[in-house]
Amino acid sequence: MLAGLLNLTKTEPFPTSEFEVPLVRAGFLPKTDPDGLATFVSERLNAVVRYNAGGRNIESVAVCGGSGGSCLPEIIEAGIDAYVTGDASYHHFLAARQAGMTLIAAGHFETENPVVPVLAQRLRGAFPGVEVSVLLQNTPISYAFP
Repeated sequence: MLAGLLNLTKTEPFPTSEFEVPLVRAGFLPKTDPDGLATFVSERLNAVVRYNAGGRNIESVAVCGGSGGSCLPEIIEAGIDAYVTGDASYHHFLAARQAGMTLIAAGHFETENPVVPVLAQRLRGAFPGVEVSVLLQNTPISYAFP
């Protein structure tokens, strides 16, 4: 869902040693710059994003909803231009900067919540006699700006 929301094309599972099931996907976007990608992600996910601008234009992008910072070393090693995930630590941002890769942390909730309506629809299809409800919720995080 996250790859689709970000209009990635030619997406493939990106296996990592961190997850037994491939939760990371990699794909392509038309060439853009790091600031443009950060703005695009922010708009598509309606999220406040944190990012570092890598030293190159972006065409290849990996995505992982939620807390995907631990997959960063393998994504860097693969030479992917940018990584969009929910949460990343300060040290992940330092590693991405040193590698010249753009890293975008768009929020744990913001990167996982878009799949909820899709899962609900699939459950309705698989279990037609069961009522499936989606509880509307917002991120539990508030932000303060100077």
